[in-house]
Amino acid sequence: MKLYFLLEDQKSFMKVLPPWLEKCLPKYKQVYTADDLSDNSYLIESGYGYPNIRNVLINKLNMFSEADTRPDCIVVLYDVDDWSEGKISGVRSVFDNIFISSGLDIDYRLLPISRCFETWLLGNREMFPKEMDENFRKYASFYDVSKDDPEIMMCPEDYEETVSIYHYSYLQCMLKLSTGRKYRKGSPGIVANGEYLDSLINRIEDTKDMDSFRGFILFLRDLKGLEV
Repeated sequence: MKLYFLLEDQKSFMKVLPPWLEKCLPKYKQVYTADDLSDNSYLIESGYGYPNIRNVLINKLNMFSEADTRPDCIVVLYDVDDWSEGKISGVRSVFDNIFISSGLDIDYRLLPISRCFETWLLGNREMFPKEMDENFRKYASFYDVSKDDPEIMMCPEDYEETVSIYHYSYLQCMLKLSTGRKYRKGSPGIVANGEYLDSLINRIEDTKDMDSFRGFILFLRDLKGLEV
């Protein structure tokens, strides 16, 4: 199968997804242009945030309609941040309509991320510090992501930024304390390795937490069953 991944993310997930796919889909190889797509290969591109990802998708579908080589499946991953259920449903309908309007007979998957990529990374219980400093204690006392579902966590009422930024700051503080290294979107480091991914998968197998991450992993497992 030829796969095209379109990510809202511009940095961290773009860097982490290839090693994660290498672990989950070992027979697949990464390519860097649509012309190079062949069986058991994938192309990853950024949509440069929402709503710009919609325009990128429209342009890509137009391109694929005229191309000799096109993907068998397009996978769109985007953050839902603090959106209401109504907005989540509305955005899904927008994406559905983009695919329908294209007229292309092509499979696609919409995989919303609750709340952002860093939310998934907070699900690694092994990275939750056993000894806390004053800074991290503020996060853990508000919401303990080692015990409660990170995808449900919002942010304190007096927090002036978005939920996604709060989750990013929480992750930075958590990993700095547990690994001694600061997580950065441009240099995600440890989160790209297979052991980190295994810990996240263990979380969804042991609990009912992280429903959007579970959907992502189940999709990859379905793909693995189609490998040739």
